[in-house]
Amino acid sequence: GMMAVAKAPMSSARAKTALENRAVLRLPKDVDRGDVQKMLRKLAKRHPMLGAQIRSGGVEDGLEFGVTPLAVAGDGTAPLDVQAGEMMRASVAKVRLVLQVHSAIADAASMDLLVSEMKALLDGKDLQKPAPGKAVKALPGVLAYDPETVQGRSDRAFFYYTLADGAAQVPFARRTRALLPLSLGQDHGPAATLSGPCAKQTEARHMQAFAQALREVTQSTGNVLMARAARIGETLPKGPCIGPFTLQQPLLVSADPDDPTAARKLDRALTHAAKHHSFDCFAAAEEFASWFDKWQVTPLQIGFEMCAASQLKQAVSGVSHDVLLQVAKTKYRLIYDADVVAQAQADALAKAYEAALQSSDKKEVSEA
Repeated sequence: GMMAVAKAPMSSARAKTALENRAVLRLPKDVDRGDVQKMLRKLAKRHPMLGAQIRSGGVEDGLEFGVTPLAVAGDGTAPLDVQAGEMMRASVAKVRLVLQVHSAIADAASMDLLVSEMKALLDGKDLQKPAPGKAVKALPGVLAYDPETVQGRSDRAFFYYTLADGAAQVPFARRTRALLPLSLGQDHGPAATLSGPCAKQTEARHMQAFAQALREVTQSTGNVLMARAARIGETLPKGPCIGPFTLQQPLLVSADPDDPTAARKLDRALTHAAKHHSFDCFAAAEEFASWFDKWQVTPLQIGFEMCAASQLKQAVSGVSHDVLLQVAKTKYRLIYDADVVAQAQADALAKAYEAALQSSDKKEVSEA
């Protein structure tokens, strides 16, 4: 799905950049580009996904392995040339190293691992034995959605039940571009962020508070369709491994805090979604296209992610949603499309989200 968006004709440059994970490292003065190339060669042997490229031609695109990422001279500002098969780049400018890795081969948690291992190599430390390369290379095929299999039919049935109550668009007044079907790509403007503290709550409560805030700020009603990001930890082989192991699944979230039926349904969906790790927003866009057209929604307009604290510190290269809420324990970060969401509206959204969480806390205390 991400590869299709990266190559889609109507995907904007900023939307394509949003599909990259980036990190900046400071190099010791005695380390040059040749030394970085040696590290990349070693890391690519440990993690075959770093040597993956898009294979074009035939029935559909896929990944092929065995390409060693290159260390190049530069500042790392230019986006990856996915059309030419470039999925990773290491740019060296004096003592500054900029790593760019496409999300189709490495997610944010994988980026943290890559940075950690590169720092260990720079410090002369030994690395832990990685996950078997053969098992890692097989994962994209294992995780692919196939509607003709027993698992595929189970996946579709689960999300049919999960989405059947219907959703409504979150109408941001500043939107000047249409919400594109995912098959045509994504069109986004510059990313902006704001962060703050939040009450420690369950994932479901965070999602419900976010839905309440979205409806309050946009003065709209209805269930909110969210792209919920989650890592497929139980499926991964043992040992450190790098890959696209975070998927975004479509979930309906009620904006009504007093609807116990909707709350129970969301809890159930969150509990069982991991069993359906092959079905993501891109599969949903095909399977439930008529629903989404009727509701005037797209599964990637609103994003939500419970993540590690380190991910809140990662640089933001772009935005793949109108609004994405990331939560790490008692901190959160809103990443939003500045062309669609005004700063004042983002501020109001953050305040409404915090207030909804506090209200949820008070409600639980009173019920107890």
